Amino acid sequence: MTLKSRDLRATLTAALAAALMVGAAAPAQAAPPARLFMLKADANGDRMLSRPEVRKLRLERYRQIDLNKNGVLEPNDVALVRDPVAADRLTRFLQAQDADGDGRVTPAEYAVGPMPVFDEADIDGNNFLKGREIERFLALSAPG
Repeated sequence: MTLKSRDLRATLTAALAAALMVGAAAPAQAAPPARLFMLKADANGDRMLSRPEVRKLRLERYRQIDLNKNGVLEPNDVALVRDPVAADRLTRFLQAQDADGDGRVTPAEYAVGPMPVFDEADIDGNNFLKGREIERFLALSAPG
């Protein structure tokens, strides 16, 4: 992997954080262009995004969302978010991911948690995003 592609991947990972979390803890920024998103997410190069491909990106993001670095996502992470709108979005996001209702989201819960933005973008319900569905996913994921 060249330095340029490593830089691109690092940039995409940071930009996708907001998209994959629906912007919960990330500062407001534009969603990445569909072409760049595809470079990162489309693991098999078929020009479609499968649910597992998007889920993999979510798992890569888990550690970055854990703002206090204690290995779980919890209200203490929300307390570290300065923007009240972003804090509210993170709170709602964590509530949706908390399968056992204990107020914390473990890596296991996050790995299999709901993906409402993917579901809404997947217009034909086939568990793959392509073309306009990818554009819709990015638009729905944009913070703000």
